[in-house]
Amino acid sequence: MSELAKNIRKLRTKYGYSQPELAQRLGVSRSAVSMYENGNREPNLEVLEAMCDIFNVSMNYLTGISETTPVIPDIDFFLNDE
Repeated sequence: MSELAKNIRKLRTKYGYSQPELAQRLGVSRSAVSMYENGNREPNLEVLEAMCDIFNVSMNYLTGISETTPVIPDIDFFLNDE
């Protein structure tokens, strides 16, 4: 299994998403998420970018190029006046 597949599964469970929930957020089918996690299919760039946004990680981390991810600030934090 590829690092990408492992990381997708790891992050999905860490964030508490079921496969159908993640699929809905990504705009893909549940079976597509299952195939991503099993290494039978790789997501296209648009889906990879959406995963990075959902999980707040870098593309290098998600794909397994890097074992760590820089802290990506949440833009809402900076836009909140409180």
